[in-house]
Amino acid sequence: MKGHVKRKKILGVTIAAGFLVIAVAAVCFARAKQPQWRLTKGMVNLGAELSRYYNPVLAEAELDKLIQKLQNGATHTVAEVDVSLPGKEVSTLGLKLDKSTDRQKRLLKAVGEISMFGKDGLDLEVAMEGEELYLKLPSLTSKALKLDADRLVSGFNDSFLAKLVGWNIPKDYESAGDSDTVRGLLAGAFVAGSIGQRGADLMTEAEVRDFLAQVEIIDSDKEFTIENSFREIQWTGYTLKLPGEAVNQLFIKLGQILDSDKTVRFKEQLLLDIYLDEDDRIVRISTPEALTDLESGVKIEFTLDLLGEERTVDVVTITMYVTDETQTTDPKEAEVTLHWKGMPEAGGTSGQSGSSGSLALEWKPVRDDAAWPETGNLSVTYDWDYTGKAFMVTGEKQTQGNKLACEMKGNLLDVVPGERVQLNVERLRVIRGEKEFFHVTGLLMLEPLMEEIVMPRESVSVGW
Repeated sequence: MKGHVKRKKILGVTIAAGFLVIAVAAVCFARAKQPQWRLTKGMVNLGAELSRYYNPVLAEAELDKLIQKLQNGATHTVAEVDVSLPGKEVSTLGLKLDKSTDRQKRLLKAVGEISMFGKDGLDLEVAMEGEELYLKLPSLTSKALKLDADRLVSGFNDSFLAKLVGWNIPKDYESAGDSDTVRGLLAGAFVAGSIGQRGADLMTEAEVRDFLAQVEIIDSDKEFTIENSFREIQWTGYTLKLPGEAVNQLFIKLGQILDSDKTVRFKEQLLLDIYLDEDDRIVRISTPEALTDLESGVKIEFTLDLLGEERTVDVVTITMYVTDETQTTDPKEAEVTLHWKGMPEAGGTSGQSGSSGSLALEWKPVRDDAAWPETGNLSVTYDWDYTGKAFMVTGEKQTQGNKLACEMKGNLLDVVPGERVQLNVERLRVIRGEKEFFHVTGLLMLEPLMEEIVMPRESVSVGW
């Protein structure tokens, strides 16, 4: 009898425990399906996926800080390079150069040692202040020749020598269009190769929940179904009302990727749609209504898709529609598409030995009659070997039939985080149209300018 009662008690406790487990599971399931919990998981998942692209080489160099310091154009460069023309085995031009440039003050000073066709040449000093150009040959004289740079450029372009070699100095010689484009393409490739964050820097679930607690989340019942790898994936959407500053920061980051210092500022509160898949991964962020820049009046709509399969961030596409109606007689409307694709490479003691990827940008008018400065596209690709600090990057820009491409292979040597970096350039090729323009090998050191640029004290004016 006692055994029967005992069994009934055990059965009762078991049933009660079972109901408790079911209740707890139901609460957890309900909470997991709540918008805030799903979005928290989505943001944490997104951070974890991005961390796979953490580049320890560029992180050590703190390249973003160095680029920020160099944005004002005050730079010090030391280079030892060999420049060769296509089809030439012997170096066409050997150059040891120590150059300081301050674009804001329009100052330049360079000291170089030049050799041609493998033979020793001469030492040369060049300085420039505005349109005044100074040339000095230390082995011949202590005085510099002072020339008008504008007249020098015009005189050379009209000369028989220019016609003979088939090349003109660009009139905008200060901007040096080709070199600016090459520099921008290579900078874009370096930035695109370091999009991830280190695990210790990722936001925790608690931090994400604290952030979302300040955001109004609307369960909008929006759904999408797409086919991916021969299966259907359902997306669930939520609308977020969030501070404009958060979106401002997003566009600042995008500007850094595109090597642009232009910024936009939006109103205090904005709407964003966020879609998650069945695994609580963020797969789309879009604007349900146009965002208006408070300063320029330009309107921007965008859709950001993360459609990689192993990791959503392996394939990222953002399409923006930009409308400028401030000029009523000539409104501008364009579509801008940015496509990024990458893949981390497994291996090494840290579990990851490198990464590779590509970044493509295309811009065009939305309508044939919509005014826009130009139609064009640019693309960069990169491969990183973290162990040897080696890289291979390529870039190409094409606008209205004009094409310029570059390719650089090398590795990082002397690095002072955020202050100085030295590159070993195994090969840098520049291609204009379909032909190689020149290629370069050598060492390059880059750092912010530390000393004031001083023009030559003694000079002789030369008419041209």
